[in-house]
Amino acid sequence: MFLIDIFLVISNFVFFIPAIRAVQYRRWTRAAIFFSIVFVSGMYHTCRSYSNLCIFDFRLHYDLDLFFAQLCIPLALLYLINFPPLYRWIERWLILAFAFLIFVLQVFTGGALVVQLILISGSFLIVGAWLVLFKNKTINYDWVMLERGIILTAMSTTLFTV
Repeated sequence: MFLIDIFLVISNFVFFIPAIRAVQYRRWTRAAIFFSIVFVSGMYHTCRSYSNLCIFDFRLHYDLDLFFAQLCIPLALLYLINFPPLYRWIERWLILAFAFLIFVLQVFTGGALVVQLILISGSFLIVGAWLVLFKNKTINYDWVMLERGIILTAMSTTLFTV
């Protein structure tokens, strides 16, 4: 059990990769969120495994971890849009809007699956509208790998709630 607990804490370090990448691209909002995920999720799993190491109430650790896990869904989908430097404020406002939506949905629904379905639907609508309106403003991706990444992100947050 000890190794599993340690793995759950250390596995969050993988979010340093997109955080550093976001810093390189000067996407400060994304960088702050990914660095926060490392810290918040690490605290949650430490608190869950060793209750005497909780900084806050366990429920607050859980809610924060769930919030940031769900915020990964729109962040992953918004990577499809290549926001020019002049329009990066739109990306920031979309991320903040999704964060606010997650907070409101968590408070009023209490159900993580409902929140995830709304987030995924909303994200796809925004990305789909962008793709239709600005066809040349997308990043050149291996679409199959991106699709798998989005599916795995959605599955991991869904399994988080089970």
